Amino acid sequence: MTTISACLIARDEEKNLPRCLASLAGAVDEIVLVDTGSTDRTCEIALDYGARVYHRCWEGDFSAARNYGLDQASGDWLLVIDADEELTPESAPRLRSLAQRREIEGYLVHVQDYLGDNPGGDYSTSLSFRFFRNRPEYRYTRRVHEQIECQVLAANPHAVTDLAPVTIRHYGYLTSARREKAKTDRNLALLQQELADNPDPFTHFNLGTEYMRREEYRQALDHLEQAWNAVDPRLAFAAELMIRIVLCLNSLGQQEQALERLDQAVGLYPAFSDLHYLRGEILGSCQRYSEAMAAYQRCIAQGPTPPCFSSLNGCHTFRSWLALGRLHEELGDDLAAADHFRKATLNGGGFAAYSAFVRVSSRFLRDPHLMAEGYLLLGGRTDENRRVLAKALLEADRFQAAELVLDSLDDADSSFLRGQCCFFRGDLAGAREQLELGYSRERLGIGELRWLIYCNALEGNQSKAEVLLSEMEDTRFTRALRALVGALSGLPSTAPPPPETYRELLRLLEEIIRAHNRAWLEKALSLLHGIELVAFWNELGKIYYRRRWWSMALAELEDCCRSGAVDPAALTILGELHEGFGEMNLAIDRYQRALALNQLQERARRGLKRLRYNQARVALLEGLQRYPCSTQLLQEIKENPRCLRGSSIPGQRQEQ
Repeated sequence: MTTISACLIARDEEKNLPRCLASLAGAVDEIVLVDTGSTDRTCEIALDYGARVYHRCWEGDFSAARNYGLDQASGDWLLVIDADEELTPESAPRLRSLAQRREIEGYLVHVQDYLGDNPGGDYSTSLSFRFFRNRPEYRYTRRVHEQIECQVLAANPHAVTDLAPVTIRHYGYLTSARREKAKTDRNLALLQQELADNPDPFTHFNLGTEYMRREEYRQALDHLEQAWNAVDPRLAFAAELMIRIVLCLNSLGQQEQALERLDQAVGLYPAFSDLHYLRGEILGSCQRYSEAMAAYQRCIAQGPTPPCFSSLNGCHTFRSWLALGRLHEELGDDLAAADHFRKATLNGGGFAAYSAFVRVSSRFLRDPHLMAEGYLLLGGRTDENRRVLAKALLEADRFQAAELVLDSLDDADSSFLRGQCCFFRGDLAGAREQLELGYSRERLGIGELRWLIYCNALEGNQSKAEVLLSEMEDTRFTRALRALVGALSGLPSTAPPPPETYRELLRLLEEIIRAHNRAWLEKALSLLHGIELVAFWNELGKIYYRRRWWSMALAELEDCCRSGAVDPAALTILGELHEGFGEMNLAIDRYQRALALNQLQERARRGLKRLRYNQARVALLEGLQRYPCSTQLLQEIKENPRCLRGSSIPGQRQEQ
C-alpha cells in the first residue's frame, strides 16, 4: 500500500495548527512536524493529533528546516504544508488516487492565499509544487521562498509532473497574521542574505514583493525591474512579476508607464484575464471611464485565467461587474449601475455587490414596506439574509426599511443594526438601549462600540463615553474618535486634531453627516477650527455632496475653489450643483475648469455636453415660437427629434 507523509515546520503556531492538522485527518498516514523553537503549545497540540515532533534550532534557513523534516518522513509520497494552511475537504481523499500514478514524480497543487482582513473574501490563486515522491535527492533550496521543483527536474531530467485537483488554503497573508508575525521584516533579512549568494531574478522578484508589502514602492520597483531585465518571460513567475511592476508604477503615480507595461504584458500573456481587469482599475482611477469600461468588458468576455497564472478571484466575473456598476453610478446612470451590481451579486460578489445593488436600486423605491418585502423575495427570508439585507439598507441610508427587515430578529448582531438605525433617525435613547442590549450579549468591537460612545456623548454623558473609549487600543482612529466625542459632548476644543488623524476624522464625520441632524453637525464642526489644509475641506465638501447636503457641499467646495486648491472631481461636483440650482453659466465654467485640469474627466465632459445640448434646445424652442413656419427649424427637428426632449443631470437636487 502506498503511504503518504505530511511534512511541516512550525514555531509558535498554536492558533493555526489545529485547523491544519484536522484537515489532514484520513488524508495522510504520518505527520512529521519540525519545531524551530516554539514557546507556546505548538508541540503539545501536534502530539495530540498524533504527529511525530522533532526539534531543530532555527538557523535562518527555511530550506534547511524543511529538508530536515523530509529526512524524517517514512511515507512513499510527501505532502508539504504549513501550519497556517489547510487542505480543503474535497482535496483530502484525492491524494490516495494521485499517489497511484506510477509515471508521475510530483504534482503542482492550487494554493489560495487569502488577503485583506477576513478569510473567505479576497484571495489569489497560484500553483505550488507540494506533493511528490519521497526520494533523498529531492530537497529544497533557498533560505526563504524555498523551491524544490527545479531540484526534482535536475535530479531526474525525465521526471513527469502534473497539475493535481488539490487545493490548499493559506491564511498567512491576512492582515492580522502578517502583523502578528512581522513576516516582512524576517523575509527581507533572509532575502538580503540570499541576494549576496544568489542574485538571480527570482531573488529580486521576492525582494520586490516584500518591499511592496511595506509600501516602499521605489525600492520594490528597482528590484522588480532588475528581475525583469534578466528573467526568461516563459518562467512561471514572470507574468506575476510584470503585474507587480505595473502595480508599483501605478502606486508611484506613473499611470501612463503602467499602462504601457500592461500592453507589453498582454502581448506576452494574452490568456491572462487579470491584465484587463488591472487596466480597467488604472483607467478608472484616471477618470478615463469609457476606456475602463471597455477593459472590464474585455475581461468578462475573455473568461477565467488559466491556472498557470497567479490570479485574483473573481476578476472576470463579480469584480468586473462591480467595477462597471461603480463607473455607471459615478456617471449618474443608476439603471445601468443597478443592473451591473445585480450581475455582480449573482456571480459571487458577496456583501459588497449586494449592498451596492440595494443602495442604487433603492433610489427608485419610496415605500419602505415595499422595499423590505421586495428585497426579501429576492434574497430569501432566512435570518442570515435578513441581517445582510438590513446592513445593506442601513448603508443605503434606508433606515426605516432596515428596521422593518430586522423586526422579527432577536440577537446581538440585529440589536447592533437596530441601534444604528435609531441613531441615524435621531432616537438616541432607543439607539443606546439596542446597543447596550447587544453589548450585554456579545462583546462589542470597535465597529459597534463607537455608536454607543456617540450616544453617550450627545446625551451629555461624557464620563461614560470616556470609560468606553478607554477600552479601545490607542490608534489614529481612536485618537480621532476621542477628539470628535469631545466636540459632540460640547467640550471646548483647545487645538485642532493632528494631521495624521485627518483621514480617520473624515470617516467619522461622515457618520455624523449621515444623520442629517444640523445640531449634531454644528457640534462636530466646532472641532475643525484651525485646520488649514485645504485638501481636508475639499474632501469634506465631497462628503456633503455624497450625503446630499447640497448647499453645504456647494459652499464648502466654492471656498476651496476660490483658494485655488480644488481637484477636477470637486470642480465637476460644483458644475453639477450649479446646474441643479439653475446657475448654468457657473456650471459651464466649473465643467470647463475641470476639463482644463484633466481632459479625461468624463463626468465633466458629459455635464458640459448636456448643458450645451439643453442650451441648443432652448434656443430652438424660442426660435419656433418666433418663427413657427421656418422650414429650416422644422427640418432640424425632423432630423433630430430628440432635441425637444431635453437632458437631465444625474441625481435629484433636493436638500435632505
